[in-house]
Amino acid sequence: MDEKSAHTSNSSILFPLKDSVSKKKNCRPMKQRKCITQATPPGSYSKKWPRFGYALVFACIGGSSCASLILTYQYNLTDGLSRYEFHLDDTRNFLIKIWEHYDMVYKQPYTRICQYLVGLTLGYYLHKKTINKNVVRNCKMTLTCGWVATGSFMWICFFSLHKRKEIMLETAVYNGTKFLLTSCSFAWIIYVCFTGQAEFLNACLSWKALLPLGRLSYCAYLIHPIILFKLLLQTEDVMDFNIMLSISMYLYTFVRTYFISFIASMFYEMPVLSLSDWLGKNCGVKMSRVTFSDCKTNAQNLSDVYKIS
Repeated sequence: MDEKSAHTSNSSILFPLKDSVSKKKNCRPMKQRKCITQATPPGSYSKKWPRFGYALVFACIGGSSCASLILTYQYNLTDGLSRYEFHLDDTRNFLIKIWEHYDMVYKQPYTRICQYLVGLTLGYYLHKKTINKNVVRNCKMTLTCGWVATGSFMWICFFSLHKRKEIMLETAVYNGTKFLLTSCSFAWIIYVCFTGQAEFLNACLSWKALLPLGRLSYCAYLIHPIILFKLLLQTEDVMDFNIMLSISMYLYTFVRTYFISFIASMFYEMPVLSLSDWLGKNCGVKMSRVTFSDCKTNAQNLSDVYKIS
């Protein structure tokens, strides 16, 4: 086999669609549709209406925020445990309001879908930019505005209602926007780290000592509300809130949450993942798992694209 034929063979193996597109011109009219179908890559039909998709996503985000706002205002709900200091003389009724907030707002999919949609939109955007390789590095003004907005959103989510008396309209607006603002803030942090525009922060978040905590994060997310409610229900006397008490409660919750998460991960999560790997190898079942090394490789490839451009 000469060099020219070898090059043609390798090219057809790496880019099979290229040959089908070139053969499309030689097709007869009766087989034109068949050739076009062969040359069309899978998933291209879902890209015909990107504006409709973005509009649908934004409509669902707006509907989710409005649902949280309306439910909070209509049923006189609270915004969470941060209001506990204003209800020290009526702990039982406050816990009832907490459970009502948990049942109506916190655990419902139509009020929590906002965060998932923001994450899916960011993932699609980064995937599209990585595939097309037409990314452009953001200017300093854009980065500054992004960080200012992220800091403002974080401050609103964590400190906007601190030491403020309960006003139902403020609480409703807060419950309607806190999930959106929090997800947008984390989406910006992921974006700048993934595109190589926050190297120091990316190095800190990629520290290998944090990897075990990252593996236990989902179990901790499921377990920590149980620890918090157990701590509140076991309280017999009125607590005087101060900095030292907050730190001690945080450390108590952190240690117990991750200790129980480690046990739950070892006895349930790890065996399930091992079983999925075994099924994928022996039964031919494809189990899609995205590892940390895959994310790191994608980030490195996108950083190289930035350097080239």
